[in-house]
Amino acid sequence: TSAQIGYEASHVQAESDFELFFATADSAIGLNVLSYKPAGEDGFFALIAAPGVEVDAQAVVARDIVLVLDVSGSMQGEKIEQARKAADVVVDLLNPDDRLNLISFSTGVRLWKPTLQTMDAATIKDAHSWIDRLTATGSTDINRALLEALGQLQRPGVGDRPGYLLFVTDGLPTQGETDVQRILGNALNNKPIDSTVRIFTFGVGFDVNTDLLDTLSSE
Repeated sequence: TSAQIGYEASHVQAESDFELFFATADSAIGLNVLSYKPAGEDGFFALIAAPGVEVDAQAVVARDIVLVLDVSGSMQGEKIEQARKAADVVVDLLNPDDRLNLISFSTGVRLWKPTLQTMDAATIKDAHSWIDRLTATGSTDINRALLEALGQLQRPGVGDRPGYLLFVTDGLPTQGETDVQRILGNALNNKPIDSTVRIFTFGVGFDVNTDLLDTLSSE
């Protein structure tokens, strides 16, 4: 709660007083604006925004998260290792009141659990075990995986908290519905109506259909 401020200059004759502006606040986000406008000029400003370092546990918002992992044959090798490590990090960074489900897809779709799970110690251990067993094989049914994931966020009792769909894939749709516009339309038509769901897409490698993933997350 203290600071040391210094000002040094050489061969300068001060033409005005030195003024120091500072502010303290207990709000969740500190926001300050310093402006300067010389006569006859437009002027400029500095806007400083900073989140609080400490957060009250009661202020943390509980979330529902569905992590979808592409495990098609093209994910073999380093890609599947990266996907598994990323999934492990997501599991370990959950807050106590968050709920999670894991979905893998290739030619078909496989769910870790039938519904979203509250993550106690035993469930976290089980999630890591499920992730460790993922192997890369088959084609890429992006459409079915999206619809299955969105369905997880449409169940009764889910819409009372923010929902996040994390979608990780390395390629193009090659199984089931492969038309990009139809896949986008299906996702939009099946998004939960009574909840706030956001999709974050992650492309792995160089063969990703960026038009599909970018449009999907932006829409």
